[in-house]
Amino acid sequence: MLLTSFTTVALVMGSAGLRGTIPEHFTALDNLAVLDFGENALTGTLPTNLLGLSNLDIVRLRTNKISGEVAVRGFTAPACLDVSDNDISSVSEDQCPAIFGDNSVLITTCDSDQCDCCTCVDQVDDVCRDAMIAFILNQFS
Repeated sequence: MLLTSFTTVALVMGSAGLRGTIPEHFTALDNLAVLDFGENALTGTLPTNLLGLSNLDIVRLRTNKISGEVAVRGFTAPACLDVSDNDISSVSEDQCPAIFGDNSVLITTCDSDQCDCCTCVDQVDDVCRDAMIAFILNQFS
């Protein structure tokens, strides 16, 4: 059988030595459910519409040098969004708690005062990684 098309549902590139910014063209991956760029050296801000991808459930960006504001206005946030250990300046206050409700977890660095709905976890705890592994295993079962 000839492979004529494929769908990217997961980009798992944690600890891959990535540098630079997250390209805007990742926002065209409509079926993307998992994005893991944790433990790299990524800089800059998040692409404008990245968190607006309708199937995106798990975003793990911890331990990079990403800066700016986390903004998910006008759409539902991923179930797990980990931006801890970055240079995130704030989380839009209009997102709390309506978007990040009981079914979502937004993880930030524990010593930050970024928002009322943020959950801080120690570096040892990696809630999004555990959710990501469960998602990928489910895809192959």
